[in-house]
Amino acid sequence: MATHIQEDEPKATFIFKGTIRKLNAATMPDVPVTKSTAVVRIDQVVSGPSDLSAFLGQEITVEVSNKQSRVGQKLIFHAVPWMFGAGIAVRSIREESAGNVRAQTPTGAYDDADLVVRGKVVRVQLPKKVTRTQTKSATLPITEHAPLWREAIIEVEQVLKGKEKARHVTVCFPDSSDVMFRGVPKFEPGQQGYFILHKDAPTPFHALPEKTSAAGQGRDEQRQMYFVIDPQDFQPLEK
Repeated sequence: MATHIQEDEPKATFIFKGTIRKLNAATMPDVPVTKSTAVVRIDQVVSGPSDLSAFLGQEITVEVSNKQSRVGQKLIFHAVPWMFGAGIAVRSIREESAGNVRAQTPTGAYDDADLVVRGKVVRVQLPKKVTRTQTKSATLPITEHAPLWREAIIEVEQVLKGKEKARHVTVCFPDSSDVMFRGVPKFEPGQQGYFILHKDAPTPFHALPEKTSAAGQGRDEQRQMYFVIDPQDFQPLEK
C-alpha cells in the first residue's frame, strides 16, 4: 500500500521538466484518479533528491495545479512528494512553460540558502528531543519515511553568506537511507567543506529536532538550528 505524505503550504523539493501523457489517470492503483491527476513522463530533472533522478524517462503520477493542462504539453513542475509505492506520485505546487532549463548547481543552492559557511564537522550526535511543533502541520504521521535526524556541530571558519556570529552552528541532517533522503548529505566528524544551510526544513522532513542550548551558552539561550535538505547543500573543500 502506498504511503501518504501530507503537505501544508509546502516548498517544492522536486523540480522537473515533463510531458503530460494522459489526463484523468494515474500510474499507481492507490492514487485516487481525479480531474487533477495526470500521467507525466520525466524528461529532465532540474533539482531534487538524487534517487528521484532514477525516474528520468519514466512516467509518474502528478497532481497538477493547472486544470487547463492538456495532453502533449511540456511543462516544468515544481512538486512535492505525495505517495510512494510501486511507483511515485507527486503534487505539483505550480507549473510553468518548459524552456531551456538547467540542472541545479551549487550556485543555485547558494542563492536559496540562509547561511553558507566554510567549516569542519567536530561532532555528530542524536537530537536531545524531537518535536513536531516546528513543522507547519502538527499532524504528520511517523512512517517508514521518517528522516532519523542527527545533529552535526560545525566549527565555523568563515561565513560566506548570512549573519551568523557563533563559532559553532548546529546542522540537522536526515540519517535515513530511505529513497526520500538518500541524496541528502550525511556528516561524520572531520569532514571539511562548504555548508549551504537553511533555517527551515519542508515536509516531508517531518518530526524536526527541538532547538537546544548551544555549548558554552546560557541554559536558556537557544541556538539557531540549520538544515541540509538537498544534495548540493555540502561541497567538499576541493570543489
